[in-house]
Amino acid sequence: AFVTTSFVKARKRARPEQVRIIPTKWVLATKYLASNALNRVKARLVACEAVGRFVVENTWSPTVTMESARIIFIVAALHQCEVVSMDVKGAYLRGTRGRTDGQGEPDEVFLRMPRGLDLLDEYDRLKYQDAHGESMMWQCNANLYGLQDAGAIFYQFARGWLLRKKFVQSTVDPCIFVLRRDFPHNDFMIQGLYVDDTLNAFSSPAIKIWYFEAFEEQFEQSPDSGEGHPEFLAMQFKVSEDRRTIRVNTPKLWARLRTRLADVELPPVTSPVP
Repeated sequence: AFVTTSFVKARKRARPEQVRIIPTKWVLATKYLASNALNRVKARLVACEAVGRFVVENTWSPTVTMESARIIFIVAALHQCEVVSMDVKGAYLRGTRGRTDGQGEPDEVFLRMPRGLDLLDEYDRLKYQDAHGESMMWQCNANLYGLQDAGAIFYQFARGWLLRKKFVQSTVDPCIFVLRRDFPHNDFMIQGLYVDDTLNAFSSPAIKIWYFEAFEEQFEQSPDSGEGHPEFLAMQFKVSEDRRTIRVNTPKLWARLRTRLADVELPPVTSPVP
């Protein structure tokens, strides 16, 4: 929503601790494939709510542990599950503003417009000033990349969606969700949630089809995820044809390690590092 600077100043005087005024900027990125071929270019408007400059309460959100991710792989191998990693596209644009601890009124977030909007002449709404010459700002009632509590807002959104779909949240790891269906298929799925990345184990094709349809009704999948991209948190995994064996490797980690130790003389060893 567009608001005037005078409106924002009045809200700041009324709620000095709950009103956040944040600059924005464009972030441009070029994505490449593993073969170094061009994948795509991205432009994203982000809030510049740096930790050193802004102090925001209640920004914590959990992420699945590596131990839990390994347990998902173990369960998948034991039950011959299909394993799929999925990434939510535009995750931090989802969710509504609110206190993540459920107490009190949510903060009000106002965004200063980025530079460059004057180059977009065809968009009459993107103006720095209103008809009376007063400077304008944006009021952010939802979520946005760059906000300190963006991760917490999306976690609450994703958690609420999973619970509405009858998933049960683990009492040990808050980012593990399990769905069991006794009828008609007697199947299950397990999901590990790491911000907008998920690791999913499906015990049957039926529950996989159901989940993909439900997912597409609410989210959009990133082009760099899904069945053709077997990777989760920099771990590449390969499932055998009989699904009884899952091999996990971390090539990016090994590549960085080789680079850092390129000039280091290492002692000889009689066996490779496990």
